[in-house]
Amino acid sequence: MLPAASVALGAISPTMCVRLACPARVAFQQGRSRGTSTPSDAAIVGSIAHRAIELAIKGQTVDEAWSIAVGESASRGEQPDALPRLRRARLRYQLRVVDALTFTEGVDEDNVHCEVNLLSRDGTLEGTPDLVVVRTAGCDVIDFKTGLVIDLDEETPKADFARQIRLYAHLAAETYQVPATSGVLLSFRQGRIDVDVSPELVGDAVGEALKRREAFNSRAPGTQPTHAGSATCRWCEYQVICDGFWEAIGDGSGDVAGSALRGTICSKPERSQNELIALQIEVLAGAAPGTVATIAEIPLRDAAEWAVGDEISATALRGPSVERGLYTCSPSSSMHRWSS
Repeated sequence: MLPAASVALGAISPTMCVRLACPARVAFQQGRSRGTSTPSDAAIVGSIAHRAIELAIKGQTVDEAWSIAVGESASRGEQPDALPRLRRARLRYQLRVVDALTFTEGVDEDNVHCEVNLLSRDGTLEGTPDLVVVRTAGCDVIDFKTGLVIDLDEETPKADFARQIRLYAHLAAETYQVPATSGVLLSFRQGRIDVDVSPELVGDAVGEALKRREAFNSRAPGTQPTHAGSATCRWCEYQVICDGFWEAIGDGSGDVAGSALRGTICSKPERSQNELIALQIEVLAGAAPGTVATIAEIPLRDAAEWAVGDEISATALRGPSVERGLYTCSPSSSMHRWSS
């Protein structure tokens, strides 16, 4: 399936610019109510780390800032103390917060801007950089990352992250009326990574973002195309229901597939004592088309009404295991039954 309609976009952020690499993904987002989702462990840890650095920049001690950020997370019901990644994240935070504080040394607090939403003069671009430090000669634009930011093949900042910094640089220069003189990705794992924010590259990033926005709006309120591929599909939350995704991997070439299967249930689903479902499907698309595969450990809530003859799809499966053709659900798996 694909969304039948879309809504013209107002101001777009760097994150929206990334999503617009596949316009159908944005249309899916517009048309589906996803409710309140539970953040992943990685997202919770990342939020704590970002908040702690912000508090440290605003004057809290390094340890106080971390404690406050963890407490705020706990007040949201996220149970941060139970997260196995939290201790390692704190050690990395203690290392990188020192780097972050060097950007603000000798700068009046009125010129230190944390998590301020910026909007372009023409209302087409917006963004919230983690830190902008304004000086007479120009401004530094810094974004904190808890993961990897280097493209290991190219040994340069990942393209989406570099574009993000350059869009922030454009917004900061317009807002604070000084040129952006440096752009930095401060990675908890890789340290300081500088991004070239020369006017030409910033202009290219702005032009690409506006081009994607204009192309999307020129088709709204009509349907939007899919641009399936490894880069656009890998982290898309709509894989499991997107016709473009399944067409792209119909031959089993799985750069964008991973362990993804779509097919018809060919045996009666079996329910275990621990409320999990196992079933067999004749695979139509994804890994190993034309074979019969077993999918195990499907949560009952996802498959309680499924029966022989239903067409279903599943993504982010584990497997296949040593026992050929056996796949299992993971916490990040998505399941969908297609209408007949």
